[in-house]
Amino acid sequence: MSKGFQLKVGMIVNRDPVELANEFIKSLRIVLRKIGVEHHTLRMPKHFTYKATAEYGYARRTPRYMGTKKRLKQHQRPLEFTGRMKRALLSNRKIRVYVDMNRVKMLLTMRAGNELPFYAKFKNGPDVMKELKTVSSGERREIIKQLRQGVAMQMQKRERKRHKRVFARTTMG
Repeated sequence: MSKGFQLKVGMIVNRDPVELANEFIKSLRIVLRKIGVEHHTLRMPKHFTYKATAEYGYARRTPRYMGTKKRLKQHQRPLEFTGRMKRALLSNRKIRVYVDMNRVKMLLTMRAGNELPFYAKFKNGPDVMKELKTVSSGERREIIKQLRQGVAMQMQKRERKRHKRVFARTTMG
């Protein structure tokens, strides 16, 4: 009696570079959207903690402002006076991602009428929007790692969907 064997045959197809670039951009959008949501839910709340001033390099507030904040609001958390901006920022989760071959832009839509602190409207006051956009070096490394792994996984998923492998089974008896 002879033993049976299986023969697996895979197909290799050369890819069109334009199609490959389009799939890469689609994968990049998916991964960036996931990273954006994660950044918004996990990293953005850290901007409103006491250690954020040192971690993100926020501009110093005047002693008069900090004293008033302590007296009126019983806290000295950065980027927060009444808490309206924090609530408005952290409650909104609509994140748009724009990708082209030259740049990547992630936008969070937020109504910023009365939510911005009063000092954000002064020319000589700290740049609150810049402080909110700040990413620490550790977070930057983590985002890059997630981006690389995520895009590689998305491209593999797309490749598996795109190619249906042909398997031939031959049995010798």
